[in-house]
Amino acid sequence: MSLKQPVTQVRLTNVAVVRLRLGGERFEVACYKNKVINWREGKETNLNEVLQIDAVFQNVSKGELARKAELLRYFGTDDRRTCILKILEKGELQVSELERRQQLESHFNDIVSLVIDLTYSAVTGLPLSRSAVSGALKDLGFAVRLQQPPKAQALHAALLLQHHNPGQIRRRLMRLKMQLPGAAAAAAASMLHYIVRECAGIIETQDPTVDVLLQRQQQDVSSAAAATEWLVVFLVPPGAYREVEEKVQEAGGSLSVVAWNCLHGTQKEQQLQLKMEQDQLQQQLDELRQQQAQLQQDLEVESQRRLQVREEEQQRRQERRQRRQEQLQAKQQTQKRIQAQQQLEKQLRERQMRQQQELSQQLLEQELEDKELLQQHLKELEQLQLQLQEQRLQEQEEQERREATAAHSGRSHREGTGCPNTPGPPSTDASVSNSRRSSFSSSSSEDQLCCCCCAEWGDDDWTDTTTRAQRKNRGSKGRKQRQPQQRLLPPGASGGFVGVPCPLHASTCVHQRDKTAKPIDSAPRRTQQHQRRRQLQQQQKLQQQQLKLQEQQQKQQQPKEPELHDSLTREALRWLNRDVLQQHQEESTTTAFPEASPSASTAQQQEQRGPRCRVCGDMFKDVVELRVHCKSSRHATNLRRQADKLPPLADAEWNELQLDKHLMAGVPTEVRGF
Repeated sequence: MSLKQPVTQVRLTNVAVVRLRLGGERFEVACYKNKVINWREGKETNLNEVLQIDAVFQNVSKGELARKAELLRYFGTDDRRTCILKILEKGELQVSELERRQQLESHFNDIVSLVIDLTYSAVTGLPLSRSAVSGALKDLGFAVRLQQPPKAQALHAALLLQHHNPGQIRRRLMRLKMQLPGAAAAAAASMLHYIVRECAGIIETQDPTVDVLLQRQQQDVSSAAAATEWLVVFLVPPGAYREVEEKVQEAGGSLSVVAWNCLHGTQKEQQLQLKMEQDQLQQQLDELRQQQAQLQQDLEVESQRRLQVREEEQQRRQERRQRRQEQLQAKQQTQKRIQAQQQLEKQLRERQMRQQQELSQQLLEQELEDKELLQQHLKELEQLQLQLQEQRLQEQEEQERREATAAHSGRSHREGTGCPNTPGPPSTDASVSNSRRSSFSSSSSEDQLCCCCCAEWGDDDWTDTTTRAQRKNRGSKGRKQRQPQQRLLPPGASGGFVGVPCPLHASTCVHQRDKTAKPIDSAPRRTQQHQRRRQLQQQQKLQQQQLKLQEQQQKQQQPKEPELHDSLTREALRWLNRDVLQQHQEESTTTAFPEASPSASTAQQQEQRGPRCRVCGDMFKDVVELRVHCKSSRHATNLRRQADKLPPLADAEWNELQLDKHLMAGVPTEVRGF
């Protein structure tokens, strides 16, 4: 138990407070909801089930108890039970709207049921309906009171209905039984007159009758006095009951109630009951007839449905038989076609084998011829190389001779002029070696001859603005200027420096080449590279020409497809030819290039072909086209045909089938694009 929970307090929930005011003081009792009403109606007798706390309060919400002095002053006793009972009987009960509405509805329903028992319809002689009575009371503005009993309110409601509808609604009569002594025959006659004329009653039975009583009284007084009592059963309105009872008591008889609510006499009631029974029987007969008619209709519908089902089953059986026959015929036709295709395949294979043998022989012959041509070309090239080498040797010898003659002529010239054979050493001043400009100015001050071979053999001196490439004439402008000059030169000659000084500067040039160095070839290396490239290009061209010739021969040797009216055989032949060509291509590739592996060839073929549909057998460029095809209706029909063990439909056959469907359905085909 928590510390904050109070021990001395009782929480009241679902409380209904009954309040009573006496002498300006307020007394309250805490009860359960809906139990106070049951206590007042007599449905609940246990007081502990009604009360939440056995105590009298001044204020239930605040928890203030009433004092004993106040209870003695206003109730005359301090006993709690007696005070609580008075408060429950006379106190005010605060009821919610829903509870009050429910009480009013229940009271109104009780009043309506009592009014139905008290009245009947004067037109039909039958009791009134519940909806008619409740509607009439609501139209009249009848108000239900919870304080009054429902029976008294029902009598008041019946009087209202009779007053507003006198010719339609009447009160029910009371059936009474009257007993008089046999000696009071005159009183019996007057009583019958009063009942029939004044009270508007109806006599049902008499035992004995009044006439018999009067005759007996005239014949023998003693016998009439000794006779049995006179019994009469009659119907009287409830308002005349007291007057009839007083007169019967004055005559010395007795009166008893047989039934409180009666429509008419027993005979009329029996007639009405018979009519009602006849009506019920007639309704039952009508219902039975309707049921029989419905059953007959259902039987007819069921028989028609069964007939339709039988006809449909027969049609299905016939269709199955036709399908089986068609399948057998199709199987026979396919077997015949397969046999014919096998024969054609054999013939094609034989032809292809022959063609392969011929092609292989032709290829071998062509290869031999090509080899011979290549050998001839190689021999010619070797001869040309030898000739070029001889020409180079001759040119070198001529150059050496010219150099020797030039050197001899230069020495003789120097001896005649008195110049020394060897030039002096160059000046090595510190000021000259500091900068290029000082060296250039010192060199330009001296009158030195410009050597034609210095630029070629490594002159390390720099001029003011000219670069070494410009001095050698190797720039882009110099190349463009030398191109037309080089074109005019002979094929063996070169337009650049060959590393040999001119005859004028042969004796004075310090940058001469060593005699032990190898001679420079007259023909540059670029010509050799060009020749090799040309040879390779020629070989590639020859190989391409050979491949083209082989392809042309294969195309010419391929047999033409026979013209067949049947699309299935045409498609089968097309597939067979394709497979055979694939095999021959693989064999030719293996024979022409034995080093290449078969897996590489198949991979190349797959790359060239692209993806293939396994159901329809068509080839596509990309996987996207294959996916689009797999979503098409043609692919779906081919799947069904594959399940039925039938060959797939080609594109042309599919178009024909669609055209046939449109024509059979009678759907006009639209021509679009105009």
